[in-house]
Amino acid sequence: MNTQVTYNQALDLLKSGEIVAIPTETVYGLAGRIDSQKTLENIFKIKKRPSFDPLIVHCYDAIQAKQYISGDISFVESLWKYFSPGPLTIVVPKNDKILPIITAHQETVALRIPKHPLVRDLLKNLNIPLAAPSANLYGKLSPTQAKDVISIFSGSIPVLDGGDCEVGLESTIIQPDVKNKQIFILRPGIITEEDLQKFLKDNNLDFSVCNKKDSFQPGGQMEHYQPDVPLIFIESDKEDSQITDFLKSKYPKKSIQKLCLEKSPQILARYLYSDLRKLSQDKNNIIFVVREKNQEGDIWNAIWNRLEKASSKKINLR
Repeated sequence: MNTQVTYNQALDLLKSGEIVAIPTETVYGLAGRIDSQKTLENIFKIKKRPSFDPLIVHCYDAIQAKQYISGDISFVESLWKYFSPGPLTIVVPKNDKILPIITAHQETVALRIPKHPLVRDLLKNLNIPLAAPSANLYGKLSPTQAKDVISIFSGSIPVLDGGDCEVGLESTIIQPDVKNKQIFILRPGIITEEDLQKFLKDNNLDFSVCNKKDSFQPGGQMEHYQPDVPLIFIESDKEDSQITDFLKSKYPKKSIQKLCLEKSPQILARYLYSDLRKLSQDKNNIIFVVREKNQEGDIWNAIWNRLEKASSKKINLR
């Protein structure tokens, strides 16, 4: 079934409370208006997403986003002015305009101002933000092409085709703590710690940036972004042939495939999920990825975050 819809069809469906898979610069999202309890419940149902996992709210601009925040928003506005529209999600105290289902009954909400022109036009014409978690089944690979969404849901979800996603990884999630002058990175992404440090320097702000692993946020589970076949995460200094031989001895009836990381981190991030999806098409495959010592910092942190969560097993061969 061809479930691709035009822009006007997508707009009408969203207005009426239906769910549409939409393109963003990060990954395709399963979108629905945030003022409909039924629509939000359907997003969780379609994705098979547990109710304790909060949703990210996508807003057109800072003017719209600040309508859903409680308290002083001056610091958040400075972040939006610097980074938005773009792949940055900010966790802030919410007000009562946000339905509890969106935040898993927490007192904070995750807000983002996306960059993709189609979703921006939708948000502008809807005049209501959209909840738009990745258009996948819970815990599985996020889609970066319209055809991925069609395959995942067997043609049952309307899809607005906006081309290949520019970034390819989910947004960076941060939580500012203005009182203690800190920015916590809850999920790494294409906007890196270095980018946040530059923002602080450019704005003469005496804040620190640190990772926070004990906070629950979208995509924060230990196992997530998983392909349809096993992905083995390997720490090793051995040659690929030695690793392949080792894995063949453990899985003699399987075809051993390596996920190659021989691209710039920006290009690798963009095609990471599509590469994993291609290697998953043969159900007899086992994929392995080798973590190299020189692949650290910047965007690599986001790539390794996704690969560690996507792996079903970790092996140290050093």
